[in-house]
Amino acid sequence: MKKSEKLYYQLIVLVLISPIFLYILLQLFRWGIHHHNLQFLIIGSVDGWISYFGIVVGSLITIFTVIDAIERDKDSRLKDKIKAAQPYLFVNPTMDNDGGIKQKFFKKKDDVPVYPLNFDISNLSNNAAKDLKLKSTTISEIRMLDNGDLTYFDISDNVDGIQCMFVPLDKDNKFIPPDGHDCYVMNCFVNSDECTSTGILVELILEYSDIFDLATYSHKFEIELNLGFFFNGDLTFTLDSSKNTIVKVE
Repeated sequence: MKKSEKLYYQLIVLVLISPIFLYILLQLFRWGIHHHNLQFLIIGSVDGWISYFGIVVGSLITIFTVIDAIERDKDSRLKDKIKAAQPYLFVNPTMDNDGGIKQKFFKKKDDVPVYPLNFDISNLSNNAAKDLKLKSTTISEIRMLDNGDLTYFDISDNVDGIQCMFVPLDKDNKFIPPDGHDCYVMNCFVNSDECTSTGILVELILEYSDIFDLATYSHKFEIELNLGFFFNGDLTFTLDSSKNTIVKVE
């Protein structure tokens, strides 16, 4: 709960309780005067005490309002700082170190049928990103059912025809300066003689922060590639869709 919300709740409670507290206090005061001969404690009238408590409550409301305005101003300035320091990363999939994937054709490989898929990360902002790490990966194969519908399976369920794995990194928590670049590599092992998949779906979750540690960002990248097989074992990768999304900011 934010501080401003706490202040509002406290203010509401104060306004609701004050009249009740004042009523009970005055009743006790009257009871003490009439039953214990405490007339000497009478200082001022009931109306005067009511006015006094009204002033106290009004002053407290003013104090709460000022504190709330200060907290809101702090929140606003912090949001401006976060926005000014936010890096923006963009993931671009490539194969064979080209500028992107539209359709890539590969001759059949007789030795090790591995096809590297690069996830090039570019910082398109003027702000550095630090502590970049690959938080999670989800790799699914796509198959077409007999009725023509597409279904998705975890890639490990079809180890004979296709396997995908990310190349281990020398280090994590990377630093990407403004206009800087980095890369993650996923090796796709595709046996064209056994593979029954029609494509693969890859989802990456990247996590990074700005240079001042004001906020942590969770960046989701999705790519769907169609696989095409020829009778001679040649293979094509065709880009179906890709999407960059910032899914969470803390």
